[in-house]
Amino acid sequence: MEEKKENNVHAVEQFEKRFKPADLIISRVPKKELSWFKDKANKEFCGDFGMLLKNLIDSYHRLQMYEADVPSLNELTEKVNYLLSKSNETNEKEKVVTTLSGRTIRKGE
Repeated sequence: MEEKKENNVHAVEQFEKRFKPADLIISRVPKKELSWFKDKANKEFCGDFGMLLKNLIDSYHRLQMYEADVPSLNELTEKVNYLLSKSNETNEKEKVVTTLSGRTIRKGE
């Protein structure tokens, strides 16, 4: 039993050495943002400012990766215009009805 306690104490000491907390002092934070930060930390992270900061940084990195994959608005506009023009060409072609001999039976509506 005594040996088990020593192992636990040793494990805790190793953990504390490996994950030593660091202090961070931030000044000149606007009151509104500081209030939001504290409320968010209290509601979602039991008042742990460090974990909230880590979560915000992780979210920022995910957003950066997402933005790199999203095409620009101009690219999307060009693709939509291209598809619309192809759709119009297809509709115009479909309006002409011909027989196998090539004779036109009906054009458009």
